[in-house]
Amino acid sequence: MVLDYLAQYTYKSQSLGWTLPAFSWFIDQTIGGAVSTATHGSSMEWGSLSTQLRSIRMVLADGSERTFSRADNEHLFRAAAVSVGRLGVISEVELAIVPQTQVTKSVIAQPWEAFVEDLLMVEREFNSAVSSGDSAAQSRALAKLDETQLFWSVPDASVWRMDFKHDDKTPASAKPYAVQAASGSPTELYTSAQQSSSADSSSYVYHQLPSYPADSIAFMSDMPMTWASFFNTAIQPYVQSGTYDRKNAFISQSEFTTRNNNFAAYDQYEVAIPLSKAGTCLQGLSHKMYKEEALWKGFRSQPLIRFLSSEDLYLSPANGRPTMFINLEDYVTKATKPEGRNPEFEEVMKFFRYNCDARLHWGKAGWPQYASCFDGAQEYQEQWCHFGCAVNQLDPTSKFAPETNLWQWHATKGGQAVDFASCCDSSGFKSECQCVSRTDC
Repeated sequence: MVLDYLAQYTYKSQSLGWTLPAFSWFIDQTIGGAVSTATHGSSMEWGSLSTQLRSIRMVLADGSERTFSRADNEHLFRAAAVSVGRLGVISEVELAIVPQTQVTKSVIAQPWEAFVEDLLMVEREFNSAVSSGDSAAQSRALAKLDETQLFWSVPDASVWRMDFKHDDKTPASAKPYAVQAASGSPTELYTSAQQSSSADSSSYVYHQLPSYPADSIAFMSDMPMTWASFFNTAIQPYVQSGTYDRKNAFISQSEFTTRNNNFAAYDQYEVAIPLSKAGTCLQGLSHKMYKEEALWKGFRSQPLIRFLSSEDLYLSPANGRPTMFINLEDYVTKATKPEGRNPEFEEVMKFFRYNCDARLHWGKAGWPQYASCFDGAQEYQEQWCHFGCAVNQLDPTSKFAPETNLWQWHATKGGQAVDFASCCDSSGFKSECQCVSRTDC
């Protein structure tokens, strides 16, 4: 809805409208939910949707509303921008937008091993630049993956790599804006309904079409090569080179596409791996995937690989490190009744978590099976305790605390355990305290 509306906002000098700088694969989701979990596209410049925030308004535990921005309160903004529902209810966001320009998408198909070698080269260049303190060289290394997105056909050991070039002028081959919301143009829906009934506001509120949960398909438990062929055919519209409006150049799955492809139940996971070890990680996985254990048999659809710059938001999976994200889907586990297992997929997830320093996406599967005793201080270091101080300030009675026990904060001072609240002030976690791991695991 937001992307459709912005694209049609063609007033004054912006004849092509506007768009979000970098958006996610699943675009038909609530903005509040997307922001609260650091939903992202692929951009070394713009980062996740949470980093694209200019301000965020929340209903807090005491019933009051408050708006957070960097200018107003840097500490609380960095907590609220990725809050995972722990600080309050998001009621309004202000996001950066950019003019809708023409973007050229170049797609190449290449063997998996060739991509891993390319990634290893970037990893080495980046790590060398970090070691030497050369920030310009770091930027040059990261630029090689700016906006890059890949579909990985696991059984075929191949990828479709998409890179993008921004054009100052509109080429004759440019594809016009053409994709609309499943129920029609949002501006037309709003305007016509408002004109027909100005008294009843509910008549011009956008009503999302109902959706129904997909059932499992038993024969998805077998034939990985056949299913790889099926999904490779299904993504062909997304892997076509050409020049498009920015909204259509970057890959995204609309509500319409989701409805047409929602034929089987699956669990969706996403891991966030530091770029400093991304190539080494995938090189190690390749041996297990294709040589030692044939782990490729656990995959049906293509994992989606994207890249983000380092973010300073406390709970962003890209906090403190440029990151490679891999979105993975498990169809096999739900393809049996009663629900079974997918041991090959499980081994891949364990490899990512325990060999690649991978963080889990806050809004997807993997909790608690791959974080059974989650240690925020270990995974996010001091940032975890900064967020804990924001919780202490905005939700002191734990109104928004879920049943899970992962939301724990512990601190020491001079080597001695202290009450966590004593280590918090208006700027977050005090520097004289140490953020320490939980001890109940």
